[in-house]
Amino acid sequence: MRYYEVMFIIKANLGEDKTTEVVDGFKNKLEKNEGKVLSLHEIGQREVSETFQNATQGYFVECQFSGTNKTIDEMKRYFHVTENVLRHLVVRLEEILTKEKLEQVIAGAN
Repeated sequence: MRYYEVMFIIKANLGEDKTTEVVDGFKNKLEKNEGKVLSLHEIGQREVSETFQNATQGYFVECQFSGTNKTIDEMKRYFHVTENVLRHLVVRLEEILTKEKLEQVIAGAN
């Protein structure tokens, strides 16, 4: 099991119900494929630095989670087939956090 962080941007013009549906779909896909959400933070609507699909704004979501290679593959597949996700970025927490900080993140989720 490894630890990751994903940031994804949802189209801003969807409305609250559809945005919630996309976030819940992500969490369900993660949990059905050996993943566990450690923390999920809906940052909200912000301007994007680059225009994606003619969108100048997006709804940003950040999630820290644990999972396997299968989890990552299925999550990426979900983002690619979900037309309402503009962009996503996944990084391994081991690569961006110190060992002590990573242990705090893991302990905070339990």
